[in-house]
Amino acid sequence: MHPSPQDTTHLLDRLSRGDNGALEALFLTYKDSVYETALRFVKIEVYAEEILQDVFLDLWMHRGEAPGIENLPGWLYTVARNRSFKVLRGIARRNIHEGKVKAEAHEREQSGDTDYLLEEAELKGMVAEAKSRLTAAQQTAFYLMRELGLSRDEAAAQMGISPNTAKVHLLHATRAIRAHLIVKGVIVPSVLAAFPLFIYN
Repeated sequence: MHPSPQDTTHLLDRLSRGDNGALEALFLTYKDSVYETALRFVKIEVYAEEILQDVFLDLWMHRGEAPGIENLPGWLYTVARNRSFKVLRGIARRNIHEGKVKAEAHEREQSGDTDYLLEEAELKGMVAEAKSRLTAAQQTAFYLMRELGLSRDEAAAQMGISPNTAKVHLLHATRAIRAHLIVKGVIVPSVLAAFPLFIYN
């Protein structure tokens, strides 16, 4: 149940003054609708979860303007929709890039390009290093859902935790691996598109 317009106005006013409690209250109230909006567009839970976090990060970063938001559900929907479109554009670009890179990789492999094989080994080593730095729960969630392909509910049952907690562990694991590759100077979208198995093996 959403708060009344008066309650929402009050929460936005508190938010504008940097009140974390107001942000938490708004997040708990609207997180499901924002997540469902994002999932409807992107169709992938991990992406929808990232969009959810980004939407409320945007709200926090623009908290000084919060009292001017007259229709918060509409504002959240618009931001979630725009973030979803941005993700979908990124996926489309990666899919195009994937085809080009795979063709190039096959050609280089067939020609016996040893530099290419070295690049594969180095990249695989970077991902393995990133995975080794995850917490035990993150490693398990990543292994079960990304490597074995279990659903969130199935992974949660094996881990003895709630499905939502399993989802959070997977999200944190994915972000940590991506951040590690960025630090190493790897352009992550290209790597994930061209070498998806490196994440899993």
